Amino acid sequence: MNADTAALADALRDELRAALEIHLEAIVAAALARIEDKPDDPPTGYDDRTDEQRREDAIQWLRLTFTGRSFEALARASYTERATADYLDAENATHGHLLNPAARARGIDPNSLFTGPQTRAHKWASPELMQWWTEHGRLTFEEHCAELLGYGQTAHTLRTLRALR
Repeated sequence: MNADTAALADALRDELRAALEIHLEAIVAAALARIEDKPDDPPTGYDDRTDEQRREDAIQWLRLTFTGRSFEALARASYTERATADYLDAENATHGHLLNPAARARGIDPNSLFTGPQTRAHKWASPELMQWWTEHGRLTFEEHCAELLGYGQTAHTLRTLRALR
């Protein structure tokens, strides 16, 4: 990886960390507000929101960094940035060995393995990239949307935020 690529990866990682910190602060503020509004009720925190509230909260947060008319467009832009950061990290960790020989022969774009279908990604990935995904995960768009909306993946998200501190 050359110095420019490493600098870009560092910049993307820093932007993602900052965005996640802002999002975490919003989650904590929303939870505290709900607790203060209902002092006699047991604290339910962030997860007592309706689906519509989750979507609206995610749209507001995403619009701090991305442009788009809908949740899906904003989520796609966010996912693309995250996949690019993962691609650059994997490229660095594998010393550029992202594709298997058949993929190289066919001229497959290694970046496409981070956003396309998982079966296609596994078909063309090098053993080094498969190992990197085992250690770091390969996030799908659907999983990314679930994280943005606060569903499932709560433990994974908290582990990620903890690792960024």
